[in-house]
Formats: sequence, structure tokens, C-alpha cells
Amino acid sequence: MIEVKTNIELTSDEKDMLMHIYKVRFRLLFSASVFMIFSAAYSILKLRHTLNQLDTTKYVGVYIAFVSLFIGASAIIIFQKRIWSLKKDAVGGFKEVVLFSITMKQHFPQTNQYFVGLNHPDYLFHEIEEGEFNELNLGDTYGVYRAPNSKYFFNRQGKYSIM
Repeated sequence: MIEVKTNIELTSDEKDMLMHIYKVRFRLLFSASVFMIFSAAYSILKLRHTLNQLDTTKYVGVYIAFVSLFIGASAIIIFQKRIWSLKKDAVGGFKEVVLFSITMKQHFPQTNQYFVGLNHPDYLFHEIEEGEFNELNLGDTYGVYRAPNSKYFFNRQGKYSIM
């Protein structure tokens, strides 16, 4: 894989798509974190009678705080690595072209979709248009648009890859 870092401006649709993904993931992470914290606190409080036998009821608040801090720290790490980068890309407004070697070509006549296989372990297939499909051969180099921070791939015809 050869990477070419060129600053190409994002279209307004691409910016909107990145912000939409950012908002959905943020809400999901926040909701899941709050749910896990309350579930852990409820479980610890429900086990209070067992803790009474062990004479450790004075530490219930510490247990809840420890679990909450662990879940919160995990959520912050996930947010910074997986979610914040989407907003940085949308606000930054640029994308780059990444060059791949074509390893496979595939056409699905039922849906009239054309795909090329790429030599990348995380992004194996990319949808292309019929004209490009007919022009490209195995081993050719093909450029795919990607957001630099989130590594989100864009299709040229305005479709977006589901992450």
C-alpha cells in the first residue's frame, strides 16, 4: 500500500456524514457507559447483604467509585480513539487519497454493483462504478478517499462505507 497525502476538501455531504456518525456513536457510548455504571452500582448495592456478612459495607461507596472510574476511563479512551477523530475530520475539512493495488474484481448482477478487492487487511473491498470497473485490471493502482484522523473511507460516487 502506497499512501499519498493530498489535502482534498471534503464535500458538505461528507462532512455531514462524518458528523452524523460522530453524534450517533457519542450517544451510544454515553448511554452504554451510564447504563453500565448504574448496573454496576445496583449490583453492588444488591450484594450488600453478602457484604454485611464480610463486614465490608463501609467500602460499598469505594467499590462503586472504583467501578465507575474504570468504566468512565474506558469510555474516555474509546471516545478519543474512535469517536473524536470523526469530528476532527469533519471540522478539519480534508481527506486524503490512499493508493491500493487491485487484487480482485467482482460484479454482482442482481444488484448491479461493482467491487474491487484491495490489498489492505482492514478495507478489503471498495464499490466502484461500471466504467471504472471495465477500465481497471488486476494489479492496477487505485486511489480511495480516506479521512486522515478517523481512517474512514469514502466512495467516489457519494456512497459511504458502513463502519
